[in-house]
Amino acid sequence: MDILIADDDQVLANLLSARLRKLGYKTVVAFDAMQAVMLAMKVIPAAVLLDLGMPGGTGIEVLRRLRSSNRTSTVPIVVLTGTIESDMGDRVLEMGADAFFKKPLDFEEIEATLRRLIDDSGVKHMGFTAPGTAHGDGQLSRVNATGAPGGSSQKTR
Repeated sequence: MDILIADDDQVLANLLSARLRKLGYKTVVAFDAMQAVMLAMKVIPAAVLLDLGMPGGTGIEVLRRLRSSNRTSTVPIVVLTGTIESDMGDRVLEMGADAFFKKPLDFEEIEATLRRLIDDSGVKHMGFTAPGTAHGDGQLSRVNATGAPGGSSQKTR
């Protein structure tokens, strides 16, 4: 199973991809909104890391399209953004995102959140278990829902 990383920041997308591959995930990367929707429909990823500010459409549009499709409506979506709007986290969670992180990112929190979301989504019942989960290798990571040093903050629904 793949994790779709949708972010126009190629350095960050490649860094996320490298970190996730080290944890045992396969990744596919989209650098614009249209490509993100097309890849998600083709691949049906185990989860999506979605930046809100991308060319070719917004991450909000991608979120809406993925949630409205029968093929991707249950795929866990983690929104990543550098926006300064204070209510953005609440807004994207109301629109169907499963988690929200402000940049700069805390990679350990993102990794733990992905493990939890993939495990909770039932993907494990299709022969895939998130690396690092109790069902995978017995290792559990903490999820800090109150934020972390360096400005990263997380919200989940």
